Amino acid sequence: MHFEETLKRHKTKVEANEFGEKEMRKWWIPNDLLTFIPEKLLGKELGADEIISLIYEAVLEK
Repeated sequence: MHFEETLKRHKTKVEANEFGEKEMRKWWIPNDLLTFIPEKLLGKELGADEIISLIYEAVLEK
C-alpha cells in the first residue's frame, strides 16, 4: 500500500486527531509485509476479476 492511501484511510479513523502525516512519515516502511503469512500486495492496477482470482487461488493452496 502506498503512503498516500494509508494517510487517506487514517483520516477517517477516530485517532486521526492524535497523530498526523508528519508522525506517520517517520514510521512508514514501504511494502511492510508480515513475515509469518504469505501476504500479497494488491495494487490499484489490478481489476476486480484479477483480485478475485488471486484470492481464489490462495484459498485453494491451503
